[in-house]
Amino acid sequence: ITVGRLRAAEADEDRVVLEENMWELPKDLGLLRDRIEELTADGFPPGAVVLDPLIGHFRNPYHGHQQNAQAMNGLITIAKRFNLAFVIPHHFVKGVKSVGTVQAAIGGMGVIQNVPKAIYVFGPDTPGARSTKALAAEKFNYGRFPATLHFQLESWEQPFRGRTYEMSRLEYLGPIDARAADI
Repeated sequence: ITVGRLRAAEADEDRVVLEENMWELPKDLGLLRDRIEELTADGFPPGAVVLDPLIGHFRNPYHGHQQNAQAMNGLITIAKRFNLAFVIPHHFVKGVKSVGTVQAAIGGMGVIQNVPKAIYVFGPDTPGARSTKALAAEKFNYGRFPATLHFQLESWEQPFRGRTYEMSRLEYLGPIDARAADI
């Protein structure tokens, strides 16, 4: 996540802390917990922590079953202690249609798929679509599955610190009849 993207989303920058740390999990769980504790003590308790991308924070997301289990269980402990959510974006190894299920497309030994309480898929709402996207739940352990959400991708150029960046943001269009496996 970058400052430019936060500005494009019209985020309140006073409520966001950007960290340069690339915590390697599970090794750095204590450092991550300590940083969250420090922010909380300073009166800035996070409601969500984004670890982007998954592959940058998990030592071996595809084959390190024991390390991944330790990392995921450590994140759960931290989330419960500080009453926050972890958001961990990840790109599929292969397309869903080529492997049959979203869980298989995520790849790995199952820890990343089995431990989270929710898994969402975000992508084109139809094959080949470039400007319309959908967000669908693949796994949702909190009750009835939520509706799949439909978005229009808007792009523009944004000057920032002497450079011009192509920016994008999503405009919510409403619910759409699609499943995670369709995206």
